[in-house]
Amino acid sequence: MIYTSAPLLTAALLGLAVLAAWAPPLAGLWPLWPWLAGAAVALGVVSGVFGVWAVLVVAALAASVFALGRMQDARWRILLTTLAGLLALALALHGVPGVSNPVLARNLQVSAGAAPFSVWMSLDKGLAGLLLLGLCPLAASRADWREVARALSVAAPLTVAGVVGVSLAAGLVRWDPRWASGWPDVSAPFLIGNLLFTCVAEEAFFRGLIQARLQSALAGYRAGPLLALLLSAILFGAAHLGGGPVYAAIASLAGIGYGCAFARNGRIEAAILTHFLVNLVHFVGFTYPYLQR
Repeated sequence: MIYTSAPLLTAALLGLAVLAAWAPPLAGLWPLWPWLAGAAVALGVVSGVFGVWAVLVVAALAASVFALGRMQDARWRILLTTLAGLLALALALHGVPGVSNPVLARNLQVSAGAAPFSVWMSLDKGLAGLLLLGLCPLAASRADWREVARALSVAAPLTVAGVVGVSLAAGLVRWDPRWASGWPDVSAPFLIGNLLFTCVAEEAFFRGLIQARLQSALAGYRAGPLLALLLSAILFGAAHLGGGPVYAAIASLAGIGYGCAFARNGRIEAAILTHFLVNLVHFVGFTYPYLQR
């Protein structure tokens, strides 16, 4: 296990950068998050977490997101959206060579009969999510956060109940609370990384990029918003096919819930927090990640 090391400090800096995306700019300066992200990348290069290819892909993604936010021409926007999506996907799927994410635990089994899993800080995925947040209007006022709370109050309980109920009925998980079976030593960093790197990245991609862009493209159709939501949810499920078809189908169901949270008022925070609450309930109360079949 790695607890005190430059790679883990890189993860801490990147986590702070993600949180700082919601912080107001310092007086007379740029927003704080690019400085923290830059420090994380620099330390990652020095410590061997990020190689040359990773830095180039991150730089290209940052440039495409920056240009997309200022481009008015429809054709260029389509091209830049496609480029940003492909670069972010390559990072999120750990397809960029030269990335060595810090590992916290290997082949961990927290539930009897559960498939073993490894815990690592997905810094490449976290960077992709952080940069894609640049395409999302983030909550900046009390009124904005009240909108988030309204969307969350409906979407979160319904999504948690639906995903847990279907997972139990399908035999994918069973009741297995951590307070009874024991908390893994890596529980806290695992949950923090899940929120800041996994949930932020996946919602910024599937809702902030895919669903929002599809909804804009289908704006002339009455069923456009519904189609955008369903397509993004299906793609989200397809991204989880590694866990098997049942797991992917339940992920699609979860994606519908996250999409509803986002669609209500366009707040990416509602989708992120709904996603994290589903993952939190899953980890704390049930077989994690799923029963071996």
